[in-house]
Amino acid sequence: MAAAERSCPLAIQFGDAQYFGTTVKQTLRLGRRLGRAIVNPCPDAILSPTAPVPPGDGVVVAIAGVRPSVALGAADSPHTAYVAFGYFPELPSYPLHEGGIRDRTRGCRVTATFSLVGRVRVHSSGLVVQVDRGSESLHVRPHVTMIQLLLDARTRIEGFERNGLPYVARGDRLRASGITCQFKGASSPAVVARTIRPAG
Repeated sequence: MAAAERSCPLAIQFGDAQYFGTTVKQTLRLGRRLGRAIVNPCPDAILSPTAPVPPGDGVVVAIAGVRPSVALGAADSPHTAYVAFGYFPELPSYPLHEGGIRDRTRGCRVTATFSLVGRVRVHSSGLVVQVDRGSESLHVRPHVTMIQLLLDARTRIEGFERNGLPYVARGDRLRASGITCQFKGASSPAVVARTIRPAG
């Protein structure tokens, strides 16, 4: 999936689920019409894929080989996908994964390892966690710090699953560990998760 920083990803609601829009390089095989979706106001997210257009007349369709609860297509737009909140399109296991994001630390100077326990505040196009406890390398204070966890092909997610895929929802408590690294010119380090598990 193509990715770029934006302040507000396009979000839709279909049934009881929310989805964020993304433009894909592949040509999706669109299936049957599923119904009309509602275009939502901007969700509270930090990173978002490139901006797709809203589905024509709000009509969403199935994508061949993908459950509608995982992702939807837009009628007459074979390069637009709507990813259900909670899934990880950056992981190779995701059915619409297009490669890339194999190593978030490439070009980044590794500064430390970290561990944290916290609660998911947002998981749409980015995974934002409120840290309850964190290692000193994160420089956090309990209950006040939000961290965006980055994932790549080396990230392992255990104990969180839906539809046979890694899935983490808002409110879930998790334990994560990984590395921090500093990109040239960045004001704060990137926090790259290597493992994510439920916090018991």
